[in-house]
Amino acid sequence: MSMAPILEVRGLRKQFGGSIVLNGVNLAVEEASVHGLIGPNGAGKTTFFNVINGIYPPSAGTVTFRRRDITGLSMSRIARAGIGRTFQIARVFREMSVLENMLVPAIELGLSGRAARAKAEQLLDLVRLSHLARSPAIEISGGQQKLLEFARVLMIEPSLVLLDEPFNGISPILCEKLIQVILALRQEKGLTFLLISHEVPHLSQLCSRLTVLAAGQEIADGTPESVRHDPRVIEAYLGQAEAAV
Repeated sequence: MSMAPILEVRGLRKQFGGSIVLNGVNLAVEEASVHGLIGPNGAGKTTFFNVINGIYPPSAGTVTFRRRDITGLSMSRIARAGIGRTFQIARVFREMSVLENMLVPAIELGLSGRAARAKAEQLLDLVRLSHLARSPAIEISGGQQKLLEFARVLMIEPSLVLLDEPFNGISPILCEKLIQVILALRQEKGLTFLLISHEVPHLSQLCSRLTVLAAGQEIADGTPESVRHDPRVIEAYLGQAEAAV
C-alpha cells in the first residue's frame, strides 16, 4: 500500500517578469521514499526547489508538507517545519573547520555545546568525514564539501531533504558512499528525499519514482523503468528518439 504524500505540490507557477519558469507543476512525494526530479537544463528544477524551501514565493499554486500549507513561508520557518536543503554548489563556511560548520545549526536548535558536538561527530562519522573534523572547509575537496553540507542539513533532523545535484562533480567512491547513506537513512530513519540529478543511473539505483520537468511543466511521472521509455522524455530530456537512458 502506498503511503500518504509527505509533500504535495499543486498548480505551482513561478514567473519572473515576462518569463514563466514553472507553469502549473504538480508533484506528490510519498513519505520514506526517494523521489527523483529530472529534466533538461532550464526545465525549472532548481527554481522548483527554491519555491518549496522559501527562497522564492510562488506566483500561484500551493505547497503542502505533512498536510500543512507552507506556501510562501520563510526559509527559516520551512526548515523548522522539517525540510532540509542542499545546493548544486555546496554552501559551506570556508574559513571555519569542518566541525565548526556542523555546529552552526546547533544555535537554531538550542543544543548545548556537548550535545551539539556529539551529534555533529556522529554525523561526520556517518559520511566518513571524521578524520577531517579539524580541517578548514576550504581545504577539503568539492565532493567532501557536498558531504559536509549534507551532514550539516541532517543536524536539523529534517523529515524531508531536498538534494540539488548531489552527485555532480564528486568522485565515484563518494557517489557510492552518498547513495548508501541515503538508502540507509530512508530505511532506518524513515527519511524522505527529493533529489535533482542528471545522473540517471544513480537515480535508477535510488528512486522508486521519477518526475520529469521540461519547459516548466511536468511531462512524465512514474517508475524509473516507465520514465526511461516514455517518448516524451526521450524527446524532451534526451533529445533524440533513439537515445538510451
